Amino acid sequence: MNDEWEIQAGFELYKQFIRGGYGSCMEVTVKGKKVRETPEQACVRRWRRLRDTVREGFIAEGRKQQET
Repeated sequence: MNDEWEIQAGFELYKQFIRGGYGSCMEVTVKGKKVRETPEQACVRRWRRLRDTVREGFIAEGRKQQET
């Protein structure tokens, strides 16, 4: 399994982990209109902000699940 697949597997676990997290979608202003980000966008934003050690934990868990 290559690194990209491992990261994707970790991200999928993270999405399941935070699914149903209320209040996680931010509002942004686009051309003067307030637009709420989608849950998928919020998940990507939060994934990128995770501490490296936490992100690596999700990736390691995803790797384990892919091996079984």
